[in-house]
Amino acid sequence: MKRAVGYARFSSINQDQNSIEMQTQEIRAYAEKNGYELVAIIADEDNTGRDDARENFIQMFNRIKRRELQVDVILIYKQSRFFRNTILWGVYEERMKKMNISWISVTEPLPENEALAKLQKTVVRAIDEYTSDNIGVLSRDGTKNVVRNGYWSGGPAPIGYQRTKVPNREGHTRKAQLVMRGTLIRDERLAPIVIRIFEIAAQTGKGGCLILKQLHAEFGIPILGPKGAPLTGGAVNAILKNPIYKGKVIYNDYRCETLMGELAIDGGKKHKKRTRKAETEWVVVQNDEWRLVSDEIWEAAQKAREGKPALGFGRGDRRAAYALTGLLVCGVCGKHCGGKWQASKNASYSENSRYFYYRCRGAMNGSTACSNKTKIRGEELENAVVDAVMAELLDEKFVEDVAMEVIEISGRHAQSIDRNALEKRRQEISAEQSRVVDLAAKVGGDIEPLARRIREYERERAEIDRKLAHGRSVRIPTVEELRPKIQERLAQVRGLFSFEHDIDDLRVLLQKWIEKIRIDGDGKVFIKWKLSSVFDLLGEQKMSVSEVVGSLQLANGYRPLSLTGRAARPRVSGELIGFIGFSGTAGSESNGCSEQVPVVGFSGFSGFSGMVPQVSGFSGSAA
Repeated sequence: MKRAVGYARFSSINQDQNSIEMQTQEIRAYAEKNGYELVAIIADEDNTGRDDARENFIQMFNRIKRRELQVDVILIYKQSRFFRNTILWGVYEERMKKMNISWISVTEPLPENEALAKLQKTVVRAIDEYTSDNIGVLSRDGTKNVVRNGYWSGGPAPIGYQRTKVPNREGHTRKAQLVMRGTLIRDERLAPIVIRIFEIAAQTGKGGCLILKQLHAEFGIPILGPKGAPLTGGAVNAILKNPIYKGKVIYNDYRCETLMGELAIDGGKKHKKRTRKAETEWVVVQNDEWRLVSDEIWEAAQKAREGKPALGFGRGDRRAAYALTGLLVCGVCGKHCGGKWQASKNASYSENSRYFYYRCRGAMNGSTACSNKTKIRGEELENAVVDAVMAELLDEKFVEDVAMEVIEISGRHAQSIDRNALEKRRQEISAEQSRVVDLAAKVGGDIEPLARRIREYERERAEIDRKLAHGRSVRIPTVEELRPKIQERLAQVRGLFSFEHDIDDLRVLLQKWIEKIRIDGDGKVFIKWKLSSVFDLLGEQKMSVSEVVGSLQLANGYRPLSLTGRAARPRVSGELIGFIGFSGTAGSESNGCSEQVPVVGFSGFSGFSGMVPQVSGFSGSAA
């Protein structure tokens, strides 16, 4: 008896849980009638058929692939339950053939004639895709009419409102009852706060974070949003930009596309792209029943915010430029830390009386989203990081240590290449690529998913060719042969730290070598070096980054960074040039480390790669 698994799906369009039950009943009846052992029925609820980003769907295929779910056939109610996308149908049909499983639509039997069966599948799938597209168009047109008639278009209510339903005013009925339409009513808890936000903005021109800080002072408690989470500065800014608070409703002003770089089964994820439409496509309705603020307050708030630029804090062409942007994370909440400039409270504003610090964004500007209150002077932290790079990464002893290990790994790698397996896989790729090309020619239309698959095959074949060439004839150099090149390029990179950098350039430099810098709630700071790439120290010897980094035995965790006793000074000074002749001891009095430690490669620039230290023998804490 053949083993089968059933699959059911419903979307949110005119379907509900009853749809799953009906599909399940049909699948069970078919399996019983035709002698299949139905081992399971897997369902996805409220999921579109336009892509494969469905949790249970992906799990089903992965279990079949791993032989955890051993079946011969997948039973579905209709082909549209699998996909409403002709391209994806073709891709998954090819995959099922490789897995030696078939599919059966229990309500759409195929003719025995192969040509007729192929024609029927093509027509049914095209109709399913057209139906999906048409449903979207009809849904948008219907929503436009709903908005024009003064109802809410759907989705969450803006802050300051609550959703409710009322009988429609047009007299539309369904099953002899008036159709209910959505509308908005005033939220008595949040509406006064929204009004106060506009008043503060109109009077002061403050931004979201400063307005939120003033609200905290006025109300004496954190301001919670409709779901109970603390309101954020970004949410306040969004409120100030939304014209619904003056009763102006704008619908259909953005086009939202759901994109996927890869198939979900291959690890791809959805991401949405929003594009603003032309104003001629907008639906604009004035609904004074939803008004919270007058036109005068609205306009005053917009004018005040536009006419009050930020003070001249920040460095470089961009005001809020910080050297460690993107590298800092909070050790409490895990979110990013940011920089903030402010004038000293003990002096009037001048070029010399301002400073900047780094802090968790969740605790900045009065926010209570995070309990980490640690603030670290920006110059102190940046100087400590640059010192660590110079003292520990740009050391000749480190480079030679990692070169020796990479040479050893390369030798083992060259001897372990299974040429027969690589040649066999290369032939398989060529055959698979030919099948995908034929499929693209037959299907027509949007072939981008198939084109991506073809490019993947090209990359894999190029990698196999590289490995085959690597194992044939390349001589692995010795450390002695590499030492002159190492010394020359180390001197080049050290020279990059001998002049004052533009902030953006320095940030690029640091991001080459540093994975993350963690600021904990107790004031301590930890740094994690990056193992992103390894310079080609071995001449013509070619190895992928993953092969080297995956084999290195050197540590790659967080290690403490000492800030104690560091005086504020220019980020780069003449003393750093002295590291050119550094003896190989990883540390100095300034970083509290005096122990020699091994290293791991990091990506430099202008073709250079320096070295990253192990996380041992280091002490100190952040003030």
